[in-house]
Amino acid sequence: MDLPMGAVAGDEDVVLRIGGSPENVRTARLVAAAVARREGLPEDRVDEVRIAVGEAVTWALNTITDRAVEVVLGPGGRGEHAARTFVVRVGGGLALLSSDATGLPEEGGDDLAVALLRGLADDVHVDGDVTVLSWRDLP
Repeated sequence: MDLPMGAVAGDEDVVLRIGGSPENVRTARLVAAAVARREGLPEDRVDEVRIAVGEAVTWALNTITDRAVEVVLGPGGRGEHAARTFVVRVGGGLALLSSDATGLPEEGGDDLAVALLRGLADDVHVDGDVTVLSWRDLP
């Protein structure tokens, strides 16, 4: 499968392709929580991942209607000296809105969603049409 987000899925990554139905957001949340637990995140961080993925996928489904949303979940740090992180990439959504120099949407109607994502993940940025969320310092 091609990953439109320029991400290369590693052996430990889970890749979801979500159709346009809102019911699929719940599936994305459940899978995100399961993968976060597998990676060793504490339960409070698992809840952050679950909520953030639900929000990012909802945004993506609301802004792109002609294709599936792809979600890649897995460890971000690779290599002997890489910090252990958990990374979620959601194709579509935030990037389709106007953005400032940081890649995040400018002040406007989606402020609450952006603030929520920033409050849940350690890092949030937009790379092309992909929203990247990460949590650092895994045990």
